[in-house]
Amino acid sequence: MKLNGFSLVELIISIAIITMVIAGALFAFQIMQQNTSSGIAISKANEISEHIFDNIERDLKQTGIFYNIDTTSGYDETLVNPDNNYDPDLVYVVDETNDLNWTINICYDLNDQERVIILYEYIQENEYEDGALTRSKTNVGNGTCTDTTNSQEPVASALLAFLITKSDSKFTLDLSFPGAQDKTYDYKKIISVPQL
Repeated sequence: MKLNGFSLVELIISIAIITMVIAGALFAFQIMQQNTSSGIAISKANEISEHIFDNIERDLKQTGIFYNIDTTSGYDETLVNPDNNYDPDLVYVVDETNDLNWTINICYDLNDQERVIILYEYIQENEYEDGALTRSKTNVGNGTCTDTTNSQEPVASALLAFLITKSDSKFTLDLSFPGAQDKTYDYKKIISVPQL
């Protein structure tokens, strides 16, 4: 009588083949998972940087546009009044004690009765800690650009770096985000502000 079945050698070879197939599938799954998390991180960094850059650019391009709202008569919407208590040299200010920290002070008129002050503030304790960007917007009516602003609202946090350089009427924004698998995502934008 002959017994049908697998010999010990056949079983060992089968187990080895199945183990290699499972290991290959797990390796492929791990690579797919890493690529997916990397793609999600890039997408999120792109979205956040675009939001930050668009908001700052929109606000900066309004900087220094004033109607003659300091007088009650003779409103002329084509008049740009530079004497509205606003110093264009103070639009971008770097903290002297920590050059990683900066503020952008923006003041402009929405119409002949409504003046707005916007303050962006970036705070990073040192180069090894994450930074945070906040924004406040205050409607001061017919007030001056030196009036106080409201409390800050968060715009973005966990930023590796956010540096701004100003040359004449151009701002260069350099933004860095942490990414998946110890990668860094860097973004740059140049904003031209003709009225400064």
